[in-house]
Amino acid sequence: MWQRADVPARHSDADLALDGGWLRSESLDIEYIASQTQGQRVLEIQRRLERMQRAHSLTLPRFYSQLEAGDWVTWTSDLFGYNAQPFRIEQLTLLPDWSVQLQIREIGSSVYAWTPATDEITRANPGPLASAEVADTLVPVTAVLPQSLSSSGNTTRPAIRVEWTPPDDATIVELLIEYRRVGDTPWFEFTSRTPERGYALISQGIVDGQTYQARITPITRSSRPVTTSPIKNATSLTPEITLGGSTPAQIHAALTNFDKSNDRNATPIDIPPVITAGTGVSHASGGVDGTIDLTVDWSYDLSTAKDAANNIDGFEIAVVATTTDPSAAPHNFDAGGRAARRQRQTAVVSAAHVTARIQALTANKWYQVAVRAFRRVDKDISSTGVLYSAWAKPLDSEPTQKFYRPATSVNFTGNLDGEPAANVRDKANKGKEARDKFRGTGDTLPTEGIALDAVTNIASDAVTVGIPTATITLLGNSKVHIVATFDGANQVYDEGARPRRTLNRQRSIKTHS
Repeated sequence: MWQRADVPARHSDADLALDGGWLRSESLDIEYIASQTQGQRVLEIQRRLERMQRAHSLTLPRFYSQLEAGDWVTWTSDLFGYNAQPFRIEQLTLLPDWSVQLQIREIGSSVYAWTPATDEITRANPGPLASAEVADTLVPVTAVLPQSLSSSGNTTRPAIRVEWTPPDDATIVELLIEYRRVGDTPWFEFTSRTPERGYALISQGIVDGQTYQARITPITRSSRPVTTSPIKNATSLTPEITLGGSTPAQIHAALTNFDKSNDRNATPIDIPPVITAGTGVSHASGGVDGTIDLTVDWSYDLSTAKDAANNIDGFEIAVVATTTDPSAAPHNFDAGGRAARRQRQTAVVSAAHVTARIQALTANKWYQVAVRAFRRVDKDISSTGVLYSAWAKPLDSEPTQKFYRPATSVNFTGNLDGEPAANVRDKANKGKEARDKFRGTGDTLPTEGIALDAVTNIASDAVTVGIPTATITLLGNSKVHIVATFDGANQVYDEGARPRRTLNRQRSIKTHS
């Protein structure tokens, strides 16, 4: 005598999750099965068949008329992405032209597989079972890598690079890439229309300094069931965005006036620099043009530069040049008038420097030098945008430093119209000597009637400037009577032995001193 008994219910938490928590149940009447094991196998076959939901209706030529319902066939289709996919014929209809219309649904040998150790359950231990889901089209994420994308203006922005193995399924035409920061709930979406590329660069919504995760869902044509890949996390943080080579922290510092002890510092700079004693002002030769390069050295206690009173941005150097000794009336560097400022030649160096060189100055002028520290501030701190320390100058006890004169003359060693300066100087000296001998040793001529002791010398020296012989007679009214005899072309020479015009062979000349 038989007694009805229940077979333990079979379910899978994994399948329930895939169905969005929607519990789908079915009861089977298997009253003719006497074995618990056999009954469980029947239920498992039914459970697995229900997870296989691909079905098609096909019309095939008469060649396939020998098929019967229940037969298994394999189907390869580029359209649907099938590669020898097994199907079972559920229904077959023979049409008048002997073509056949088939109703098929997917099938697999896994439906009938049975492993007692994992598949058979008891009422005391009813499961849960492994998923019976047939693997759909899947494109797993292989990597999520932080990236930095460059654009114009030396600007970069953070991004992620999502990588996958390019699918060989021609029906996969797009990939839906979902990404988010680790810990966030909503997903951002990005569609890649080049699945064969194997990666996508995504910057939309990406924030620097974060860890991202991604997953991929393939999109097929024609549409069919697909599977979203498992979530893949990046292994490092996204890089910082940069604008013009500056990071957000640097930009934020600039916008919020990070260096508040400087630009917003209204404290006067009460410690001026100190010009080096004895050697603070010096020079070096500037070249063949006779100019010099003036060097100014000073000191400043940079170790306190971060203190409120001493935080500076640099130094201003002022130089005033004069052609006469200014010691009797030194320049007033504190004067702010236009005339005073126009007398100064200024230069600016950063706070890291304590020396400056002013080039191409005249060697035989006098120079007065001063140095002061400055700090650039916002205009609401100072209307000029700058705060200054007091001027630092050489000590009064060092007049050669305070009123510095590099040389008493200009040592020009270049060329004048292509001729060396030394040659021009020598010729000028000879002309001066001839003039001095002609006029006498003083600035006035000798008194009338007094013989000239230098007549003989004048005549002999005149040869060097082109006068072979000359007779000179002292006349009244500060005049000199010169009679010169020339061989060849006759010329008249003035005091500096410069030719004026051609004369006849013998001529008397009168000239004033």
